[in-house]
Amino acid sequence: MYELAAMLMDKNTTSEQLRDLIETLYSDFVDADVAVSQFNVVRRLQPWTDANTLQPRALACPPSLVKLRKMYQTMIAVPVTSAECGRTFSKVALIKNKLRTSYGQDRLEKLLFCSVERDIVGRWTCHRPFLWR
Repeated sequence: MYELAAMLMDKNTTSEQLRDLIETLYSDFVDADVAVSQFNVVRRLQPWTDANTLQPRALACPPSLVKLRKMYQTMIAVPVTSAECGRTFSKVALIKNKLRTSYGQDRLEKLLFCSVERDIVGRWTCHRPFLWR
């Protein structure tokens, strides 16, 4: 996936290089000929060439170029690391300790959400005290 992202970001990528990579690694995912032809169209667009990261390039890709947009969307959705998942499991260990083993699943999920998504919870405004049920 990272090799494909690098090729889509490189303005010097040839059509043959891109076709070979897609056919080798992603033949089930997307039709190589269609993706390469769409890449050749989009590389001529000024907003696409001005973009220097993956997300602006994906946004500069016209909606009519379905296969290329699908590749960009997939690359943007794939996390770079699994750190967020690891942090969540660490929070579970902190919240569900020996003192709190009597918590039910529902309450544990609410506490975990509040801990992991602290920035979202901090923006909430409550006019009455929040009661756990």
